[in-house]
Amino acid sequence: MISRGSKHARIGLVIDADAVRAVSVERSGGLTVSRAGEVPLAPGSVGGGEITDVAHVAEALRELWRVGEFDSRDVNLAMASPRVAIRPVDVPKMADDELRSALKFQIGDHLPINPDDAIVDFQPLGAPDPERDTRPVLLVAAHRDSISAAVDAAQQAGLHVRRVDVIPLLLARVGAPLLPSSSDTSAEPPLGLEALVDVGDDVTNVVLVYGGNAVFARTLGAGLGRDVLASGGDASQLADRLFPLMEEVRNTLAFATTQLRAGKVTAVVASVADASEKLLTDCLRATLGVPVVPMRAVDLLGAYGGASPYSLDRAFLSALAAALPAAAPPGLHVPSLLPQVFDAAAAARRERLMLAGAVGALVAGLAVTSLVKANSVSSARSEVTKARAAQATLQKQVDALRPAELEANRIRALQDKLRAAVAGSIDVPRVLNEIADTLPTEAAVRNLSVARESVSYSVVADSDSAATQILDVTATGAPRLRSVFIGSVNIQALKAGSQSTFTVTAKPSAAALADRLSKFGVK
Repeated sequence: MISRGSKHARIGLVIDADAVRAVSVERSGGLTVSRAGEVPLAPGSVGGGEITDVAHVAEALRELWRVGEFDSRDVNLAMASPRVAIRPVDVPKMADDELRSALKFQIGDHLPINPDDAIVDFQPLGAPDPERDTRPVLLVAAHRDSISAAVDAAQQAGLHVRRVDVIPLLLARVGAPLLPSSSDTSAEPPLGLEALVDVGDDVTNVVLVYGGNAVFARTLGAGLGRDVLASGGDASQLADRLFPLMEEVRNTLAFATTQLRAGKVTAVVASVADASEKLLTDCLRATLGVPVVPMRAVDLLGAYGGASPYSLDRAFLSALAAALPAAAPPGLHVPSLLPQVFDAAAAARRERLMLAGAVGALVAGLAVTSLVKANSVSSARSEVTKARAAQATLQKQVDALRPAELEANRIRALQDKLRAAVAGSIDVPRVLNEIADTLPTEAAVRNLSVARESVSYSVVADSDSAATQILDVTATGAPRLRSVFIGSVNIQALKAGSQSTFTVTAKPSAAALADRLSKFGVK
């Protein structure tokens, strides 16, 4: 654990697979590491950039702040996970504050992430295209649960997360001074793709930079492994793990350069545990055939004119990067994957602090305000009087139009009643009741269908007597059903057997139609 007094400090925090680490950089008169520390984590609590045991990580963070004696609880959290997707895309031209919300609805077109489960942000890539009215951006999206778990662990430890940086993009921003192109002092240094490769114990970050800006980034779900790093740099173990990993890095860079169509990688800046640094640089140089230079925490701090009285190894690189001022340069939209629910809570805390500070200024300004208010009261009253007069005039006009509106509504209602009555739509409940009352018990209705002006149904007679009762030819001269509904019956087919089926198409009788008209108030 490293500690010195600090003021005006920015704290970078990273949750690695083996430990939680924090670095505080003091910005008073220069950049100086004032505090730094780490607390180990139990195996399995973090894997592949994903937290699996939030409670254990929160306890480790509490211990880190206790023993490290950090002055502030505001932190910049740096994360790397294979479930963070970064893609260059063209989007409609709009303001930065609108684009972040709009991207969430377009994410399904670019990345295999459900928009409802994603946190989305972007990083500008260049000037808008005036012909297509679009702008190029680097789309950054992550699964909400992976980010929320890290932020939740920090909050359980009493920390306030100000932003969540994606480590590949973070290293590209703060590591720009270490790129070979930055040392070119010519008036127009040649542009080319440069790569940053950061090898950890369980993830590897790969970034492509063009003209000082990140244009591609990916986190691979593999590293050297905690067991290899703990072995003290055994050459055979390192080689067995490193060579296939570097082949995966080479394939990733080949894919990216093909997609970007920007040529080949011209140089690489690489970081790894100190004991593996030489083997890593040699392996990358042999695999890619380009110059490779190491990136160390001390080099990164020195690039910004900073100093540290303590030795920080590669494990503190990401935490140091999150603490440097270049992690959030002014005037540039820098992506942050802080979920809105946590962002809103932080905004509420800031608002309360600002409100408390504003109370004094408000009280002091009340006297001046009261004088100004006294002078404006008379003019305000005059405006109110004019507004009330205009409102009264408008109300009179409305009152004059109201009888005409009521009459129009009454006429429309009567027209609707007439249309419904004339249409003669079938009263289905009435039809069903009349059929049930008319049929004998041995007969049943089948296949009932209702049209606008008629009802069709089939009657099944289960016996000869039922068929006779239905027809009732000798008694009334017409089928009983036809005494209620007008229709036609195939009498010969009905008498052909004990089970007879015939279809009747019925329309309302004159009495039924008159009754329906009376319901609508029409005589």
